[in-house]
Amino acid sequence: MSGKPEWPRVGTCVAHRGACGTAPENTIVACRTAIEQGARTIEVDVQRCGDGELVVMHDSKLRRTTDIAQVLPDRADATINELTVAELRKLDAGAWFDERYRGEPVPTLAELLAAIDGRSTLFIELKVPERSPGIEEQLAEELRRCLGDRLDDIHHPPVAIQVVDADRLWQLHELLPTVPMCLMSGLTYMLELDRFADLGDWVSAYTPLGRLLTAEHVTAAHEHGIRVLPWTIDAPEAVAAMRDLDVDAVITNNVPFVQPILSGQPSRLSRTPVRIESASAADERTVLRAESPVDLTGWSLRNHLMRRQPLPARRLAAGDTLEVASASKKFLDNYGDTVALYDADDIVVDLHLYRELAAPAMV
Repeated sequence: MSGKPEWPRVGTCVAHRGACGTAPENTIVACRTAIEQGARTIEVDVQRCGDGELVVMHDSKLRRTTDIAQVLPDRADATINELTVAELRKLDAGAWFDERYRGEPVPTLAELLAAIDGRSTLFIELKVPERSPGIEEQLAEELRRCLGDRLDDIHHPPVAIQVVDADRLWQLHELLPTVPMCLMSGLTYMLELDRFADLGDWVSAYTPLGRLLTAEHVTAAHEHGIRVLPWTIDAPEAVAAMRDLDVDAVITNNVPFVQPILSGQPSRLSRTPVRIESASAADERTVLRAESPVDLTGWSLRNHLMRRQPLPARRLAAGDTLEVASASKKFLDNYGDTVALYDADDIVVDLHLYRELAAPAMV
């Protein structure tokens, strides 16, 4: 396959936006935490801000993951492409997730590369690059400036890149021929099976939405030397389904709990007195069932976007159920498929899949 990088490493987990089930997404602390959790690869989102710097941010607007509405109220609805680095420096990108992360900044790509310092592959998704003409060349220049000769190591690549557009990915491949290139598909579609033949010589991996993935796509990709890396895989049954499909790796918010299942071992989710019995996006309701007596004070749910919903401070006896109505619209009815239960120490104790998989696990 023309000497392209064989990536990602088979059987591994990619930490989605850093360890975003544990720490605030797309921050240096989230990436350091992912490395501590054993992640060999960390996925982050990169965009260009208003004065030209490449910064790490998923959303176009910053209300969800910063305090921009309080700090810069007149700029609260500005997009990342309109905000300067000086404005971004004023924002807190950590406290929204948990108070212990207050003061965590929005990092630039250069700052994040320096913080990781080669300890993990940084898997860069260029977000809405059509809003930033020339960002492909800029990214290539920044990576060469920050990484130098390390950029040519195809056996231990310091970075990999994904976008949703094959033509743009080819442009990036021509600029960075030694960097693993990954073609991503979105929320509502999969790549046509006959497309893999045209991509096999230069695309390292295909990154589809996990719940849409089928055995036919895995087979077609593998036939042309393309590895399969679905996103975002968290619940145990979803991990088992991806393992049964023979995917090469998975992107997850929760590396410590997903890696063992991917490797054929039992889940390391903590034993907990209460579990998520069901969740419905249509009804915006989650049902908990207690397996032993439990005090839910300080417990919470988090959705795919890591928005936190505290649970009522209530005691449950063994066998009791608790129906929890979503406190906000689209808490469950978003593009995600998993809801997480956190205990009073803010530790994940259950991960529940509430949407169907195209290829469920063999049981």
